[in-house]
Amino acid sequence: MNAPTEFEITPDEVLDYGHDATTWLESGDTLASSTFSAEAGVTVISPANDDTTTSALFSGMTVGDHKRVTNIMTTINGLTVSRSFMLLCVPYRFG
Repeated sequence: MNAPTEFEITPDEVLDYGHDATTWLESGDTLASSTFSAEAGVTVISPANDDTTTSALFSGMTVGDHKRVTNIMTTINGLTVSRSFMLLCVPYRFG
């Protein structure tokens, strides 16, 4: 099993992340819903989806936090897939 993808975020950032589902959607199928859940310490803002993609904003982390976020997507044909990634909160960068 592969480790989830990891993204860096600084403490004051509010960043948009999501998934493109076109690689696993069958012909004629589209996304019906998408939910995001995150470990304590991560704020999930404005989760959304269209026919093929999902997105949400994430914030609220402290330097050193390493938190899992999971996106569960359901299609109009009743298929369900779960994709996770890790957010790593890093110090501010200058320059």
